[in-house]
Parts: sequence; C-alpha cells; structure tokens
Amino acid sequence: MKTGFAAMTEMIKKQQEKQSGGGFLPYLTWKDDRSEGGFEYRKTLRFLSDDIVSCEMYDFIPCLDTKLRSFIVPSSIDLPGEDWVKKSGVKVKGFGNTGFVDPKPRAMGIAVACLREEYQCPREGILKIRDVEEDYEYEQDGVTKTGRRKKYVLVKQSLTNFWNGIIPFYQRYGSIVDRDFVIERVNNDVNTRYTYVPLDPIEGFRTKEELDAHYDLDFDLLEFAKNLADPENAKKFLVTGEGLDAPAANNHGTGWTQGNQSVGGFQGNGNTGGFQNNGNVGGFQGQPQNTPQDNGQDEAKLKFDELRGKLMGY
Repeated sequence: MKTGFAAMTEMIKKQQEKQSGGGFLPYLTWKDDRSEGGFEYRKTLRFLSDDIVSCEMYDFIPCLDTKLRSFIVPSSIDLPGEDWVKKSGVKVKGFGNTGFVDPKPRAMGIAVACLREEYQCPREGILKIRDVEEDYEYEQDGVTKTGRRKKYVLVKQSLTNFWNGIIPFYQRYGSIVDRDFVIERVNNDVNTRYTYVPLDPIEGFRTKEELDAHYDLDFDLLEFAKNLADPENAKKFLVTGEGLDAPAANNHGTGWTQGNQSVGGFQGNGNTGGFQNNGNVGGFQGQPQNTPQDNGQDEAKLKFDELRGKLMGY
C-alpha cells in the first residue's frame, strides 16, 4: 500500500492520463466510401501544434511475437543507433505476386489533432463547429465510471501524398493551428489524393496559447516518435525477443501495434490534390499537383525538413 504525498501525486497523474487518453492516441484514417453512402472520406480537425514530426517510417513489420509494428529510422529524427529493421533481414509481403521483399521506409509526417464536427445551430440557423467527444471509462474509489472527453488523434500520413498539400497553408497563414481544416480523401488505390478546405478562423480560438487553454491533452509527440525510433526496442522485437512475454502494444493504432490501420490506410503516390475549395466557406482555389513517384518524396522531405527547422529553431 502506497501512502504519502508522493503516492497521491502519482495517483492524480494516472487519473489525469486516463481522462486525457494516457500515452496512446489512435491514428486517424480516411476511406473513400462515397459509393457506399458513408462519410469516412471526410474529416474535420484542428491541428494542435505546428511541431510536426517528419521521419522515415517502416509500417506493418512482422515481429518475433507475430505482431505487426511500426518503426522509425533513428537517423531520420537525428537519433543515434542502427536501423534494426534493415539489419535484421526481416521480410514483408510484396504487392501482387512478388513474394517476400525487403521493407522500405516511407517519408511520413505525424501530427496531433482534435477531431471536430460541423452542426446546425438551431438558435442562429447557421453552421457552427465543435469538438467531437467520446465516452471513456475510468476508476474512482474502486468504482468504474463513464465520462466524456474530446477525441484526440494522431495524423500519420505520407509527406508526398498528404502533407505536401498542407505546407502551402502554413506558408500562407504562418501556422496550421489557427483554423479548422476539412480534409477529404479521393480514391483508395495508387491514385489516392486529398483535398483541403481551410475554414474561417474563430475569434479567440486561433493562437497556440488559446488552444492550450481549451484542450487538456498531455501527450509528447516527440517522445512518442523517439520510442518508435529506439534501436533497443527494434532489436528486442526483431532479433532478441527479450521481454516479449509482457503485453507490448495496444490495438488502437499507436504505440507499436497498428490495430485496424489497414482500413483506408494505404497511401498511393498519385496526385497530391493541391489545395482545393469545394465551395465551403474559407477555402481558396488551387490547382492539383502531380507528384513524381521517385523524386517527389525527396523534394517533399526537404521542404518538410526546412519547415521543421524553422519551427524548432535550427
């Protein structure tokens, strides 16, 4: 039994982590389900920081415990250590009838966001926007209770096929946290592209300080990325198997196991979609861009590294 103020502080911290989602956030995915009458093709969200992690990432890597995990190449986020995915010789299933092949990392960007939704305000008769909320369970005095919390997500997408279309908004507005974005997915194959509509800013809800006062999320994105890039973790899962008897993942998409990320998760190297306005308030018209499959990734990586350098002060 733990007593004293240290134990009390630890308990409060654990309770806060439960209420804010703890150390795990689900990956946000899109699926073009228009033909089915669905709405997974469209997401409205508010990015919570301009500090987006750009990295080289392996996805769906089979580990010694048969689970599929993601790993970040350490050098891609300026960390020392070997690329154990490459060094281990692990193979993945290739597309088509190519058999098993060496996995290749992809240039990815990871950001934290809160899901939002538009609704008809009955009093004013206009569309407004609010946070999406979800039910969650927590323990209090030995009793399981149900509460409500904002739905926070990780946006992990290709630099060339997704984030390359976000960069122009940062260049135009100086930030991507100052307004909500409606992002739609078109197609589910190698011709996948995205369209982006920036909504009108909301007065008093534009700056990072204003967002921090509104949102209660305690999540360190850089530490999350460092965990995925930790060479010792990769070595354990791919080579030694040390400590794999203990649960090492959750199935909500973050941490190590990718959960149901395969639904709508494949990102092709097709058109980026530019930044298009579908007639919604706050958008501006842009022309679709055609991304080269070989050189586009390197070019986008350079752009994103430059952006990251400006944001992080080096």
